[in-house]
Amino acid sequence: SIVIVDFDKNPIYKDTVDFDKETDAQTATEILQRLIAESIQKSGIPRKKVLGFGIGSPGRIDIDQGREMYYAEIADMDDFPLKSIIERKFKIPVYINNNSLVLALSEYRYGEAKGIDSLLAILIRTGMGGSFISGGKIFVNQDKTALELGHMSVDINGRDCQCGAKGCLESYLSEGAIISDLQKYIPVKTVEEIENYLLQQEPRVISELEEKGRILARIARNKIENDQYISQRNIVKIIAEKYDPLFCGLGASDLVFDHFFDI
Repeated sequence: SIVIVDFDKNPIYKDTVDFDKETDAQTATEILQRLIAESIQKSGIPRKKVLGFGIGSPGRIDIDQGREMYYAEIADMDDFPLKSIIERKFKIPVYINNNSLVLALSEYRYGEAKGIDSLLAILIRTGMGGSFISGGKIFVNQDKTALELGHMSVDINGRDCQCGAKGCLESYLSEGAIISDLQKYIPVKTVEEIENYLLQQEPRVISELEEKGRILARIARNKIENDQYISQRNIVKIIAEKYDPLFCGLGASDLVFDHFFDI
């Protein structure tokens, strides 16, 4: 998804395109470049007036270098120089972070979490990501990447993960893993079907998702308690939000604005 906003955060243009499951890093980048070029053209904004591009990308991101370090769902997305490719193409600054951080920024500054001191955002889709914001400051690991949750180990002898390890949280809590586990009990193929079963109070679905929730809560609690950079323990409000890629465009735009202005 792409969103162009003005300095008052008003959307000027927005569009969305889906990637095929077989999309590799090169194809994904070409699609992104085409989407950017079309958006600038259709918006009528002169390229010289574009301040920068903020990109929320899935997987593990080297924030300083703007490189996609690893993302299992897209082939060849290992140590991929996304920032430099886009900058060379458009001659416009690019700022990249994890898509879960973009989601967290959007909620923290403009959504349900506005006014809350600390926010732990967890994004569950084909993979799983997490970001933590406290006192307006974004948590970053020592290796300049966002908070890593998806590949934290739940069971060292557990399920095989696409990253090559065993027992990663993502292998239990991604959309595909949840659907696969529920198929033992009900003929479900999509998240929307799961929502319908929940509305019907299907006990097997509720029980399975409650167990998933306990796994997630245990990992999140351990991460918060054990990490010296995260000192806030009193997380008391849970906000369940659907992923809105266009709303997340506000967080992506802040990757740019934060570089130039004190927000």
